[in-house]
Amino acid sequence: MRVPVFLDSSVIIEGLKKNSTALEINKHLLKVVDKVELCINGIVFSEVIYQLTYKRKFSLDELEAFLSKFKFLEIGKNVGNIALKYMKSYKLRPNDDQIFDITGRRLHYTCKRRRNCSN
Repeated sequence: MRVPVFLDSSVIIEGLKKNSTALEINKHLLKVVDKVELCINGIVFSEVIYQLTYKRKFSLDELEAFLSKFKFLEIGKNVGNIALKYMKSYKLRPNDDQIFDITGRRLHYTCKRRRNCSN
C-alpha cells in the first residue's frame, strides 16, 4: 500500500518555476514515488490549473496529463470548523488553512505566513 502525501500548490508551482527548495522536495518524491501516492484537493487543483493555463500556457492535453499523476481528495465537513479556527488564530486567508486530509484526520499543515506554527 502506498502512503498518501499531500502536496500544497506552492510545491507544485514553485517546482515548475525551478525554485531550488521545491526542486529538492520533488527530487526526494521521485526517489520514493513507488511508495507514495501524491494527493491534492480542489483548492490546490484550482491554484495549479490557473498557473498552468494562464501563466504557463499549458494545453488542455498537457494539463490533463500533468494532473493525472495526482489523487484528488475531497474537502470534508470538519475542514470548515478547523479552517475558521486557524483563520481567527493566525489571521490566515481562507485557502491558506484548508489543506487537510478529508478522511477525518489532519495532514501536516505547511505554514505560509506565520511563525512558531504547529499542526
